[in-house]
Amino acid sequence: MGLSGAEDEENNQRLISFLKEQHGDIAVEFSLSSDAIVAIAAAFQNGGVVIVAGTGSTCRLLKADSSVHGVGGWGHQISDAGSAFWIARRLIQCIFDEEDGLHPSPYSISKIKRLFLEFFGLCDKTGILETLYTNFDKSKIASFTAHVAKEANDDPLIRHVFRDAGKQLGLYEMLDNAPLLLIGSVWQSWELLKDGFTCGIKSNGNRIKQITLYTLLETPALGAAILAAKKLGKTVACEQRTAVFEILNL
Repeated sequence: MGLSGAEDEENNQRLISFLKEQHGDIAVEFSLSSDAIVAIAAAFQNGGVVIVAGTGSTCRLLKADSSVHGVGGWGHQISDAGSAFWIARRLIQCIFDEEDGLHPSPYSISKIKRLFLEFFGLCDKTGILETLYTNFDKSKIASFTAHVAKEANDDPLIRHVFRDAGKQLGLYEMLDNAPLLLIGSVWQSWELLKDGFTCGIKSNGNRIKQITLYTLLETPALGAAILAAKKLGKTVACEQRTAVFEILNL
């Protein structure tokens, strides 16, 4: 199985023990990993890297020996840089900071404020506080990102924040000469992220001159089956299909 947040091995073992005790009739062995790890296993035969950028964000490296290394993915309070929630929060904060006189926005906030009020159905910016705090709705806030991405060509502030998001995602990257899989809705705005993403990777001191980015053409569930079989010393006869998203020259 591949479940979001299944990063703690102790908790994973508790769930596996429960499944064996209560549902041992449905499987000989159980394997539990995070959804990011099973996606890598579904995509690449000898391990690889995935950067997930959806509502949240994370980067995980799965090596051929099944060892896992990670960066980020600790939730919106202390992590999730470059995610849809992060982008939306940054844009909303630009409005508040500019009008409070705290941190002047590098570009006009007029368009983003109009989009913000329209999207959330508000008459005044302070109406968002209920969604941010009283009745917190992370997905609703994150969905603002896809809405503003459509208007980015005409607004330098939106492009600026998306570029920063790309840089944050580039800082995640753990190349280790491994193929890189991209998962999540934020990557649909690749042209807005690309320059910042490249900058982020370069700032890590990587000497690699070219990276091939991939998208997954199979269900991540295939990766869960592959990992479970590997745990039993077996192999799964299957086709691990990916598509080249872009070849990035650094």
